[in-house]
Amino acid sequence: MPDILTSVGCHVAINYANSADRANKFAQELESTYPKLKFAAIQADVGQKAACEKLIEETISQLGGLDVIISNAGRVEHEWF
Repeated sequence: MPDILTSVGCHVAINYANSADRANKFAQELESTYPKLKFAAIQADVGQKAACEKLIEETISQLGGLDVIISNAGRVEHEWF
């Protein structure tokens, strides 16, 4: 997915819930590959409305705006069977 976004000049925010090290490493790898673009790893639990609002605010603050949101979040219900 980053290749598609970066090919048209998009800056990219990478949301993570718990894996800060992995998200930051990925952002650094992207920065090395696409030095003219900005990348930010931002923590948020997208299951919480307030956290989503903060994620958007942080994205705008760090990257200078927000034009596209791509969500890969899903809901999982665990049941005994």
